[in-house]
Amino acid sequence: MLEILPKFLYNRQNQFLGIFVTRGICFLTELRERDKQWKITFAEQIHLESRDDDEDLLEELAGQIKMCCMKEHLTCNSLILCMGKEEVFGYEKEFPDMPMQELREAACWEMEANVPFEANSYLQDFHAMGQGKVFLAAVEKEHTMSVIRSFENNGLKLLCLTVETGREDVDLAEGKILAGGMEFMTEERTAAVVWEHGQCLSLFAAAWPLFAVSGINLLPSQFQPEKLVWKKLSIGLFLAGALFLAAVYGMDAWKLYELERQQSKAAYELSFMHNVIQEKEDSDKAERVIQRKKDILVDLSQKGISWYALMVHLGTITVEDVWLTDLSLSEGNTLDIQGRAVDYNALGEFLQRFEQDKEFFTENPVLRHSSIGQDNLIKFSVQIKL
Repeated sequence: MLEILPKFLYNRQNQFLGIFVTRGICFLTELRERDKQWKITFAEQIHLESRDDDEDLLEELAGQIKMCCMKEHLTCNSLILCMGKEEVFGYEKEFPDMPMQELREAACWEMEANVPFEANSYLQDFHAMGQGKVFLAAVEKEHTMSVIRSFENNGLKLLCLTVETGREDVDLAEGKILAGGMEFMTEERTAAVVWEHGQCLSLFAAAWPLFAVSGINLLPSQFQPEKLVWKKLSIGLFLAGALFLAAVYGMDAWKLYELERQQSKAAYELSFMHNVIQEKEDSDKAERVIQRKKDILVDLSQKGISWYALMVHLGTITVEDVWLTDLSLSEGNTLDIQGRAVDYNALGEFLQRFEQDKEFFTENPVLRHSSIGQDNLIKFSVQIKL
């Protein structure tokens, strides 16, 4: 099923440049999509200088292609290079009818048994041509990497490194060319092109991404275009699942909303009642504190002790880092003092002030209780005779 899909999805790329090189001639053909039709917009030859060094020849080839792309406004990012049969190890073989996965494994075993290269030093692929016939091809990795480097050094991006299979036949008609089961329209500048064998191979190279049946690609996997079909299928499945979950969630969303609304209403009413109750409790507590203070003043007044004088005097002997929180008068004119201190040094200094004040207090103070609270302050209780 997947084999009848286009080999790659190119994010709506609408132009491809096919290249074929033989005997010092570089054939170029560009296909471009216009008005929902694929048209041959460029088809020419470039003559290369004869060189013995393959690296120099590749550099010259890439440089000439780059200059032609800039001059003719051709694409530099979607190039397909077709290699001749003499450049690769390849042959045609007949296999029995079998699933594609099994055919792929059989082709791999076939190449391992016959390839003239050392193990792990070559790249291989195959092309099922129908009726059990398969074209197998292999090329040395080092040669492929040299091609990639030469093209990348000149700012060119290879999509595919394919190979001549001997089945690249074209049919010429007025204003169009039939190749590989597809129809390509010619334009004014390409109508008079002489479609010799090398030019036809460059056309097949340019059309490689458009053919329904997968062709040969001898680029290493990391340099091949990403198979976006799987990404889009994954995204589609994810979106379908998300829509399903959204539908399931939406069935109870309204009921959940109603329950939450009723819950919010009840929570608001409870919060309002809680605030009223809290305000009443705070009011009662404040009233009790005021009443207690009044009782202390009355008690002090009845015992003949000036409350004003006592408070003023306590203010003069209270030290820094000590706070008084409660005063009460018990039997025998005993003053109960409660408070907090930052540390025991401050509390000790506070008690020492009482001991030194013999004119107001006749006896030494008694520390009844002290402890460290959760706020790291010392809570204390002191008694002293007036």
